[in-house]
Amino acid sequence: MSKTKASLIHLSLSVLVISFIFLLIFFVWYPSPFDKTQGISEILYLMLIVDLFLGPLLTFVVYKQGKRGLATDLSIIATIQISALIYALYVVHKERPAYIVHAIDRYEVVTASEVNMQESSIPEMEIGFFTKPNYIYVESPKGDAMAQLVIDVLSGASNDLERLPQYYQLYEKNIEQVLSKGKELSSIANQLSLPKGIDPKEYLFAPIVGKRKDMLALINKKTGYPEQFIDVDPWTIENN
Repeated sequence: MSKTKASLIHLSLSVLVISFIFLLIFFVWYPSPFDKTQGISEILYLMLIVDLFLGPLLTFVVYKQGKRGLATDLSIIATIQISALIYALYVVHKERPAYIVHAIDRYEVVTASEVNMQESSIPEMEIGFFTKPNYIYVESPKGDAMAQLVIDVLSGASNDLERLPQYYQLYEKNIEQVLSKGKELSSIANQLSLPKGIDPKEYLFAPIVGKRKDMLALINKKTGYPEQFIDVDPWTIENN
């Protein structure tokens, strides 16, 4: 078998593996717009470089039919490639957006590594390996408890409200509260380039806060769930 054929076989196998992984990432772990809010492009570029470029290139360089030690060389290449892939997958999975938490008047993207859902009253909402992010509602504590929480957060003794699973509730049972906190999209529609088919009168808006980028969520008044997301800084919008 020639060098070219060996490297092409390596490339073909790598493409198959990467294709499956990218489908998992973009359709399950990081469905739009969470690939943008969480900023995973750097680690994905690393995966592409190692698996689709360096791996096949090294195979092309070392491959020679009948060469002594060829199996060892190919094993080393495969080990490097698989190790890099496992590391990248570990990081991507650990930092995946697990819970889209409605806290007060906005959505906060909470990663799988930031909360333990077994500490909540709704442990059944814990995401699985092949589960898309779950929407969660967080109930703010009242009175002295809220004042103490603010002090604890400011002093660094506590996580922010959206990362305290003991306050988590089912989103679908708090739709009215979500809608009451949203703002009318029609009040800012003239400042935005809205997706086709969006009637501003049928939607509310709220910020969605991510690790790398904040965006604008458009909430369907009928369902109470975000239906569209606009890649614009929500803090620069002037609400009339």
